[in-house]
Amino acid sequence: VQADLSLAMLREARREAPALRRVLAHAGALPFARASFDLVFCIRLLHHLDGEPRRTVLRELRRASRGHALVSIYLGPTLQGARRRWRQLRGAPPRSRRSISASRFHADLAAAGWRVVARAPLRRWLSESWYYLLA
Repeated sequence: VQADLSLAMLREARREAPALRRVLAHAGALPFARASFDLVFCIRLLHHLDGEPRRTVLRELRRASRGHALVSIYLGPTLQGARRRWRQLRGAPPRSRRSISASRFHADLAAAGWRVVARAPLRRWLSESWYYLLA
C-alpha cells in the first residue's frame, strides 16, 4: 500500500508499481487500523518536516506498524549540505529539504516510541541521506 498526499506521486507510483494499492492520505493521520503492517516505509518525507509535525508522523508510523519501520532522513553536516548552503549564499533559492542533527532526530524517534536497530548513510560524507531501521 502506498499512501501519499500528492495525487501526482500516486499516479507516478501507478506507473512504477501498478499492483500496489494507493491511498490519498496525510502521513500524520493515516487511514489504517493500529498494527496494519509488518513494516512501514517513510522515504523522502521527514526532512521536509520540523519538530512536532515530524514527531507526529513518526508516532503515526508506529501506530500503523506491527513494530518495524524503514525511514530516510537528511542528516548534516555533509559536503552536499555545504554545497547547497554555498549556492544559497550566492542567490540560489532555498529548498524545502533541511538537514537536522542526528541527536535531534534520535530524540524525535525516542519521543515517538522508536528504537534504532540499524542506520546507514547513502554515501558517507557526500550525501545527507541516511536510512534507519526502527523497532
